[in-house]
Amino acid sequence: MAKAPRVVFALPPAMGSDLRARCLHPPSILWQQDGRTYLEGSGGLRRADDLLATLGEELERAGRGARAVGFVGYEFTATLDPLIAVSPRSSPLPEAWWAVLTPAAMGSAAATAGGSWLADPGSCELSLDDEAFRRGVETIREGIGAGDVYQVNLTRRFSLPFRGDPLSLFTALGQHQWPGFATYLADRDQGWAVLCLSPELLLARRGSRVETRPIKGTLPLPTDRRLRAQTRARLRSSAKDAAELAMIVDLERNDLNRVCTPHSVRVLTPRRTFTTLGVMHQYAVVTGQLAPKTSWRSLLSALLPGGSVTGAPKLAACQFIARLEPVPRAIYCGAIGVIQPDRGVLALPIRTGYAVNGMLHFHSGCGVVWDSQPAAEEAESRAKVARWLEVLGGETP
Repeated sequence: MAKAPRVVFALPPAMGSDLRARCLHPPSILWQQDGRTYLEGSGGLRRADDLLATLGEELERAGRGARAVGFVGYEFTATLDPLIAVSPRSSPLPEAWWAVLTPAAMGSAAATAGGSWLADPGSCELSLDDEAFRRGVETIREGIGAGDVYQVNLTRRFSLPFRGDPLSLFTALGQHQWPGFATYLADRDQGWAVLCLSPELLLARRGSRVETRPIKGTLPLPTDRRLRAQTRARLRSSAKDAAELAMIVDLERNDLNRVCTPHSVRVLTPRRTFTTLGVMHQYAVVTGQLAPKTSWRSLLSALLPGGSVTGAPKLAACQFIARLEPVPRAIYCGAIGVIQPDRGVLALPIRTGYAVNGMLHFHSGCGVVWDSQPAAEEAESRAKVARWLEVLGGETP
């Protein structure tokens, strides 16, 4: 009996696909786990020295039209820059994972559909309960008052028992309004699946042109459409949310300037609102022209982790995150998408969960600034996972 295809994926139009789930056997797969890199392909399984360098070699070997689909986790950023503080705890997922797909492999990919699933929301556990989350907000405000940091993105993880096919859960989560960068990715051999419902673009690269669209500022989306204009006006008039976005736009400009030609970085859209699953956000558009011969390693080293999910200054914010968050973020707040040698689209995986080892994990958080109120920030973190809780059919502790 033929072995079932190892990889299942569904990519959005923004990544050149149609969100239909497909399965296939990739010519090669690379991943990093506990700091060690592995390559599995026609020659079997072997160790590799550097994931991104090996990925570039595999893409070149695969030839014209090849692309890689995969992710880098939040903790992988310490591999790119040792100054980034991350959790010392091991992630339940690979720190990074990429499948190289040739046109032939893509052509042979078969459509697939999900099966049944069963979750136990009554057994949900939080990495930070409501009281601990509020204390974390206060700790960050104390750091802001001391001048240590300007903004920190504090997050927590929701975890509950899960059995069955995560693809069906992914379909249920997004069926009413697919976010722009909704992505599903599963490695059946390794036993995990990523369910990304992100509305945020971390990076679009087209030759030398790059673009990022950081999101900051959130309000719950009213179910009554007549009230949405009022919500939009509230968000637009919020000095706190404007400050959050302005700080991160400045940070992203600085990050892109590390790899772009002088004077090429521009803020095309300083502030705009939009709606996604259960919430209303604001975002900005920042672009630049890459310096000649800029590698993916250099580009990712400059941008990761994304400023909207860390805070500012980035190094100081990451130190707060590593101290206050008791579990790794894993794929959450890393990067997920499709890359080719000189182009690609990577989402910043917020509103993202993953099924592994009989558990479903999903995260949420918020940007904390001096004006933040602990109870309001805690409530915002719940609003961002309201769709998950609705589909799973239960409330959390």
